[in-house]
Parts: sequence; structure tokens; C-alpha cells
Amino acid sequence: MENYTFDKVARGERYFTSTILPILLTANNNAGVKNLFEKCFDHAPEEGDFELVTELDPLRDGSVYNNSVKELFKKEKRVAVPDLFLRINDKIIILEGKFFTFPSSNELEKQIEEQKRAFEMVQDCTKYENTETKFVGLTVNELSLTDPYQCITWDEMIEVVSNGNDLTSGQYFLEILQDAIGRAKDEWEEVKSKTNVTYERISFNDMRERAGELIQEGKVFVGFSEGLVALKEMNLEELKNRDHYRISSIQWSDNWIPITKVLERFIEVEYVKFSLDD
Repeated sequence: MENYTFDKVARGERYFTSTILPILLTANNNAGVKNLFEKCFDHAPEEGDFELVTELDPLRDGSVYNNSVKELFKKEKRVAVPDLFLRINDKIIILEGKFFTFPSSNELEKQIEEQKRAFEMVQDCTKYENTETKFVGLTVNELSLTDPYQCITWDEMIEVVSNGNDLTSGQYFLEILQDAIGRAKDEWEEVKSKTNVTYERISFNDMRERAGELIQEGKVFVGFSEGLVALKEMNLEELKNRDHYRISSIQWSDNWIPITKVLERFIEVEYVKFSLDD
């Protein structure tokens, strides 16, 4: 790319999470917002009181108007600043977006935990005491987060803002976002190709016998097509006779599941087998 426009090379996470994303979510009478709440809460929200705040600092912002929060802010200072706060009636989504950075599940969870802590510290000083809150990560690379946290990809967010939504007026922003997602995914593939972490291919028996050693080495993720859903359907023979298993210290996507889950499934089907024989 010799000559370029700024919108084709922009890399700021705030540009995407705090500018472009709100524009697309709120287009066509908040159609994307409603889709996002349906995705995160498993049901569409009722029409009602709506609120959107970007770059929210729960302690600093509230400290100007509330003495209790002012004392908290003096003590805690800045704790965490989520990218996007969305509310419809008594349902809240607090979202942390990543774009040209690729955190691990653990890294993202730690950041979201701090955002949750900051929100909960001021919650009884707000009108959000009787609300249900979802804490969501938004990433280029697929990640699995520990319940109750959720993670969705930017590709999934494109579906959220586009599903049943007339984005004629936001087409420019949609194209900018799609182009940036493509660039970020290319960089993610490059990061993966340069990492020193490699997959280790082992048999089921090797995995079972070396479980303690693998865990000690941090090789705790197993590549498993369709993830936990497929694992729960496997019987003993299918587990034992699989051609090989891929082991890694990185959870490359949702299809990389903890080795303990595979071993738990083995124990479960082995126990059932012997109890039936008895």
C-alpha cells in the first residue's frame, strides 16, 4: 500500500469500539443493540429505557456528584475503564473490546474482573442495584472465558449489527470495520506463525499416562473439533481410538478445551461401561 487513506490504516481500539461500533449498533432505531442483547441474554429485550456510554470510568465519573464514590475514588483511583456500557431497562452489557491486540483468555478475564469490581463498588450508589449485568469480551481471535463472562468475536459482531438491519446510512462504517477485521485477522495469523508454541500430537493412551507431566508443563489444552459439545457425545471407543490428539499451552480457540475435560469424559464413560457390565 503506497498511498493510503487514514480510515484504511487506523489501528486505535477506541476508534472501533467507541466510535464505529456504537454507530452501527444504534442504526435503524437501535436494531443492533437489540440483537446484541438477544445474543448475550438469550432473549430479545423489551422496548424501554436506553443508555449508552463509551469509555466509562465508574469511580472517577461518579466521584464528581456522589460523596461516597468520591471517597472510593480517592482510595482506589482508576480501577478499570470498559469500552462500552449499554443498558435497556434492567439489563446491562459491559463490553471490553480488543482489536489489533490478541490477549489470552486469562489476560482478558483479569481485565474484565477489574471492570466488574469497579462497577460493583459503585453499584449501590447508582440506579443499577436491581439489574442483571453481562460482562463481555470482544476479540478478533476466538477465546473461551470462564462463566459468567462471555466472549464474542468481531466477525460475530458483524452478524449482530447486520442481522435484519438496514445499514444503508452506516454502510461506510460497516465497510471500514470489515476491512479492519481482515487486517487484524491477518496479523493474528502472523502472530500464531511466529510463536514458539507448537502443537504436540499424542495418542489417547499417551495423554492419559502423561497427564500429570503435561499439566506441569502447562500443556493443558486439547484441540477438539466442535469443542465440549462433541466431547460429550463421544463414547469410550471413540475416545481411545481417535487417530491423535493435539496438545498445546495456548487455547487457540473455543475448540481447544482443558485436558481435564477430556479425562473427565474418559472416567465417565469408563465408569458407565463397568457399571453396566456388573
